[in-house]
Amino acid sequence: MVKLCGSLELTALTVLTITTLRKEQQNKCL
Repeated sequence: MVKLCGSLELTALTVLTITTLRKEQQNKCL
């Protein structure tokens, strides 16, 4: 269960990071 929770948190963090990077790239392009 601990590993599963850790994986979910890691996945959520990764998605959040990717989303943030995409927003920054869009802002730079604009």
